[in-house]
Amino acid sequence: NYVRNIISLDANTLLTATEDGAYLFDIRARRWLAVPDLQGINLFSLGWEPARRRVWLGTYLHGVLGFDLPANPYDVARWTRVQQVLNGFTVLHLYDDPVRRLLWLSTDRGLAALNRRVGTNPTIR
Repeated sequence: NYVRNIISLDANTLLTATEDGAYLFDIRARRWLAVPDLQGINLFSLGWEPARRRVWLGTYLHGVLGFDLPANPYDVARWTRVQQVLNGFTVLHLYDDPVRRLLWLSTDRGLAALNRRVGTNPTIR
C-alpha cells in the first residue's frame, strides 16, 4: 500500500492513510497495525485534534469520518466512530480552522465547512 497522508498521534505513533485503510506505525518497534474498522476504505486525508483525541479521515466516496481514540491508540477495538458526513463525497484535504472552530474539507464537489460538534451537518460553500 502506498501512503497518501501521515500524522503523528504522539512521540512514538504515526497514523497513515492508504488506499486500503488506516494503519498505525510504532516507530520504536517498527511495527504496523491495521485499523480494522477502516480496512478496505480508500483514505485520502487525515486531521488530528489532540486535546479531544479525535481523528478525522477524508475518504473516497464515504465523506469524512470522525473517531475518538483511547489513550492507547493501539487499542483499536476502542476507537469510537463519532461522525460520518458527506457520504458519496470524496474528501481530498482537511484544514483545521481554530479561529472559526471549523474543519474545512476540500471535496470533489467543492468546499465544505464542518462544525466539529458531533451531530452537525457540513455547509457546502
